This record gives sequence, structure tokens and C-alpha cells, in this order.
Amino acid sequence: MHIGASANLQVVDKFCYLGDMLSVDGDADAAVQARIQIGRNKFRQLVQLQLQLEMWANAQRDGTPAEHRWRPLFNAAKFG
Repeated sequence: MHIGASANLQVVDKFCYLGDMLSVDGDADAAVQARIQIGRNKFRQLVQLQLQLEMWANAQRDGTPAEHRWRPLFNAAKFG
């Protein structure tokens, strides 16, 4: 596509704009799939953090020394 004297645009089927997937036919499937994947990844991170916090709280109730309680929590913060 040619616009003006010096601007050329590439025609594509879909592209990401402000974090949303747009497609040439106006279909929202790509956007919906991208949002589902983002939500799934964030939920997985929150579940891991919640489990680590519960382990830390249980260790605290059991009388585990503080330096041993914090170690699993710091390892989980990587969310690799």
C-alpha cells in the first residue's frame, strides 16, 4: 500500500496494537487467544506464590527458624 510521496506500508493479516491482536477480517479470535494465554500465565504465577506463602506460614507455626522459612519463598520468586 502506498500513502503519500514517501510512505509505504506493508499489508499483513494480523498485528499487535496496544497489546491487542487485530486482524484484517475483524475477527477477534487472535485477541481472545492472546488474552487467555496472558491470564493463564498470571494465574499460574499467583498460584505458585500462594503455595509458597502457605508453606511459609505453616513453617512459622511449626517453629521453623526464619532463615529456613524464607529460602523457599525467594526461590519461588523467579517464576521461571
